[in-house]
Amino acid sequence: MIGPQEPSAAQVRPRRAEQGSATVWVICILALISTAAGWALVWLAAQGARHSAERAADSAALAAATQALRRLATQSGQDPCVSASRAAQRDGGQLTGCGCTPLDCTVTVHEEARFLGMLAARLPGLDGLGPIEAASRAGPAGESTG
Repeated sequence: MIGPQEPSAAQVRPRRAEQGSATVWVICILALISTAAGWALVWLAAQGARHSAERAADSAALAAATQALRRLATQSGQDPCVSASRAAQRDGGQLTGCGCTPLDCTVTVHEEARFLGMLAARLPGLDGLGPIEAASRAGPAGESTG
């Protein structure tokens, strides 16, 4: 009866052409994961900036509608767009458009995507993520301007 044979040294050692290939594969996989994670972080930051601009627009529209109601009730007071501008600035935006018809106010707010800075100018595909515009409407329920 023949007993178990031990593998020879040639059978155990990988061929010379294959030595180090696992390292190359690990580096490629880590580079792929790092790239995907980087783009995911940029996407999340862009979504956060968009939500921030929308929040500033909503706040500005509510401030304008509130001031328009006060102005209508007291027949005096400041322009609703001044209140909208202050509210937008408090939330980090800049009012670029404002209009009120008695109580129905529509505003547009511009906000810079600060998280990108010079990154947007240097990387292809990010140039569309610069300034963010958001619009909002506030007024009595049931009325619609569009």
